Amino acid sequence: MTDNRVNDIHEFDGFINRKAAKFANASSICDINDLRQAGYVGLLSAQRNFDIQKGSNWKSYASTCINNAIITESVRFLKSITVSPKTALTYYKVRKLKMCYSDEEIKDILSLSDEYYQTIQRLIVNLDNDTINSNKLKYNKNNISDIRTIYDSLKKEEKNILKLRRKKCTFAQIGKSYNKSYEWARLKYKSITSKIEELHNVGID
Repeated sequence: MTDNRVNDIHEFDGFINRKAAKFANASSICDINDLRQAGYVGLLSAQRNFDIQKGSNWKSYASTCINNAIITESVRFLKSITVSPKTALTYYKVRKLKMCYSDEEIKDILSLSDEYYQTIQRLIVNLDNDTINSNKLKYNKNNISDIRTIYDSLKKEEKNILKLRRKKCTFAQIGKSYNKSYEWARLKYKSITSKIEELHNVGID
């Protein structure tokens, strides 16, 4: 039986590659080669521990061991990474805001690009609060309520202008969408940003 299992090792190459790619793509920061290596370690562990007397199916057992090994490696890696204080602070803000707002509203409130917001989303999915060392942050989680108060006080038109600016629309384009001038849009945006200027510092003592 052992010889058969040795010969079957290469039958799992495709399975290991697919699983490693899946987790590497999901996190966007895990190294696919490390995940592949973890998969083969899991396969070798399956070889050592498989007991046909328990009535298990070898391929099913090996696949489970491979999958678990890759998951363990991805979690180990994600929990070992460090993030900048700015990213950690944004991470906490987004976690809190998700209780009240949609993804689009959060991006508008914090002026986050789609790409950066996706990075924060991946951190939320993959990391626990304790993973990020926030000892160096002067962060007051209670102040997050100020964001809700300020944003909710904005008119629909003002929220939309924030959204358009985040999407890189020019003042001329914004003014045209409201049948107004470039100067109207510029002054309007200046007025809005003055209202929410503290949003970028909220949570920092």
